[in-house]
Amino acid sequence: MTTALNLAQLLRDADTVRLEQQGLPAHFAAECDAHTRETYATFLAALLLLKGEVSATESRLFKLLLGALKLGTDSQAKLFAQAQQLDQAQLIEFCRLTEANKLTLSFILDALILCRLDSPLSTEQSQVLSEWVDVLEMDANSLPMLSKLAAEVLGLPNATPWGVDWGYSGFGVWNEWLGEKPLTEATLKAGIRGGRWLLEKSLTVHFPWTMDGAVVCFANQATLSTVAAEGQVTIRNSQLWLPVLTFDGAMKLAVAGVQVSGKWHEAINYWAAIDVKNLAQFTVADSTFNTPNRTAIYLRNTPAQLQGCRFVDCGSAATNGGGLHATNSGQLLQISNSEFLRCAGKYGGGICVGGGGGDATLTDCSFIDCSSTGDTPEEKGQSAAGWFNSPLVDTLKNCRFVRSSVRGYRIGKRGNTTKKITFCAGSSFTSCDLNHCGVNGGSVVDQGNTFAGGQCKPVR
Repeated sequence: MTTALNLAQLLRDADTVRLEQQGLPAHFAAECDAHTRETYATFLAALLLLKGEVSATESRLFKLLLGALKLGTDSQAKLFAQAQQLDQAQLIEFCRLTEANKLTLSFILDALILCRLDSPLSTEQSQVLSEWVDVLEMDANSLPMLSKLAAEVLGLPNATPWGVDWGYSGFGVWNEWLGEKPLTEATLKAGIRGGRWLLEKSLTVHFPWTMDGAVVCFANQATLSTVAAEGQVTIRNSQLWLPVLTFDGAMKLAVAGVQVSGKWHEAINYWAAIDVKNLAQFTVADSTFNTPNRTAIYLRNTPAQLQGCRFVDCGSAATNGGGLHATNSGQLLQISNSEFLRCAGKYGGGICVGGGGGDATLTDCSFIDCSSTGDTPEEKGQSAAGWFNSPLVDTLKNCRFVRSSVRGYRIGKRGNTTKKITFCAGSSFTSCDLNHCGVNGGSVVDQGNTFAGGQCKPVR
């Protein structure tokens, strides 16, 4: 539901008692200790009082928030009295509690909704709120999105686009007005077209599906797994926050115009935002991946084509292939006109193609400021852009490497097979190297490449 209910109008409607009867859902801060909750509510009360007299609708909504905070609706008078006695020491304590409990975004949103319920922010409210945003050291980019969320709840116009890197589950008290719908098997089977969706529990489906123009947030490390022997899954023009998508079976998967983003807290090998295995076909076009501490794509036994994609800040020192990891069992991976920026990995900061006999061709791609750690100090940085194990196809063509070395291993060799290939041709290297080892005698590593502050060299 997108603003199906106007909160302000609902609160003013004398005939509507549903909110008073049912209350609001539990607040994000409801599980905090009583001191934290009371301090949180006191500072909300202080902002309300800055406008002067608190209106009946403001008072009604504040009482509902107190209920959602498990403070009791009869505590309002006490909190208003406390709000008029605030001092610097209490502000410092409020900042400490807010930071410790990750309540900053929730507080600013609550404040914007409360204070804009009947009228625009007063000059005093705007000034104080701005000062608190600074004191709380909130990311400046967060305020426009919080303003959009508040406008959505209040039914006010706001042209700010929905952001890919926003999860809305922390604002659950307002979900009815934010319009974030649960992603279920039934809704997925019907097809997702537009809207904002939340997946809170892992889900496995056995049918192909389509998603177009949607914003989807994955909460609680939920995974969406698709296991299907036929059909096509299509994801278009959508924004995915903290996704873990897995696909297994002979289906086709097409991804186009998609933004994948998240701020994962820890790196675990082989965990990826998109995990693809045994598919008939996998294509990705004009999509952006920003997945710190996670490999963006893990590819297994699947022919794949990527075109016009960006991988930014993907992976970590614990992942193989920050942007993409392929163990592809003889299947061909083709990547063109794509960029890998500041990606990181143990092997292959940008891309790791190794194990299982996979092959890859990269054409007109850029690798900038990627990094790799390797198993030994000597290996550090050797595969910052990419690590390619036993390639049997011409691998790198017209690519650009800036402070991002690349490594080819056993070029033209795989088991008893030898094949003459050109590993890297027509590419430029700036402050980085083209590393290689175990080259089949008929293969060429370096053909028509240029080096500025780097070289082509054999390594262990």
